Amino acid sequence: MKQSGVRLGIFLLLIPAGAWLALQLIAIVGEPAEARSEGGQLDELVAELQTARPDYLVIGDSMLTTRMEAEAISQLSGRKFYFYARGGASSAAWFLYLKNVVFKSGVHPRAIIFIFRNQYLTWPRFRVNGQYRANLERVDDGDEPLLSRLLLPDPPQPWDAVGWASRWLVEPGGVFYAKTASGEFHSRLENLALDLTSFGAKKAERRAYLTKRFDLASLRADVAAELPAEGSNIDNSDAGRPRVFDPSPSRSFLPHMVQMAKDAGIPLVFFRVKCRPGPDQVTAQSEELAEYTRSLKGWLQSQNCFFYDETSDPKITLDLYHDGDHLSEAAKPWWTDYFWKRMAPLLP
Repeated sequence: MKQSGVRLGIFLLLIPAGAWLALQLIAIVGEPAEARSEGGQLDELVAELQTARPDYLVIGDSMLTTRMEAEAISQLSGRKFYFYARGGASSAAWFLYLKNVVFKSGVHPRAIIFIFRNQYLTWPRFRVNGQYRANLERVDDGDEPLLSRLLLPDPPQPWDAVGWASRWLVEPGGVFYAKTASGEFHSRLENLALDLTSFGAKKAERRAYLTKRFDLASLRADVAAELPAEGSNIDNSDAGRPRVFDPSPSRSFLPHMVQMAKDAGIPLVFFRVKCRPGPDQVTAQSEELAEYTRSLKGWLQSQNCFFYDETSDPKITLDLYHDGDHLSEAAKPWWTDYFWKRMAPLLP
């Protein structure tokens, strides 16, 4: 009798949860695809940037978060730094953050600094699928024609038109980034969890805490994807990697980012980090990558952007690294000082 009462109690508790889930699914299916956006998160990101009003905005991924902290560089420099860094970020996510957060916030930093590796700036389809899709969804305002164009395979395949018509893009090997019912449902479930666990803390603060707690630097669950392939200092996945630098607007998000910054009157700085060196403290790179980097530097400077490359600096030694291309926690103070000494003469 007692067990029956417990089962009945559990069943009664599950009814409202099941009803909520069903209602959310019905709402998502009935929603036009264009309306499924991360507007709530966008508003929070805009508000955070407006509150911070930094002198310098630094954008990156785990290459940034494993090298320095915003508070540390702010104290060292006497200037206010603000970081937007997501583990496993991509040029697509950075473009969306600039477009939908920075340039809509009214905030005008003295400069925006990008921390990047190798060809990532002109690799539009890099890290847009699977676990990385959330980085795009949180900064997507639901109206992204450029995103759709640049994420299409080159050359486009016959099935792409059908895929994009329904906001799905299927190709051999995976599903490309698109607003999906599953992604929207995940977002709503996340918001419900945050609402039910408020306990006085703001949703944005709790989301930021959880993001940091479960970020790449904390969990390292996908370290295999970040480790360099044997005999190289680049990611294992090579599909779609640009072999030559091409500044055409039809090839990457980079020229669009540069143009938006020009229109806003905000200087851009591009800082290429040194990938993990060998025992001789030298980072091996192909002549192809070296030529790409020279062309990238030349084009950026022709657009009045600043470029710094630490790859050939012997001061960045192997003992500073933890795993893959990430530095150790103990190396952060040294690298923060290194970074500021090199950036201070360049920054306005």
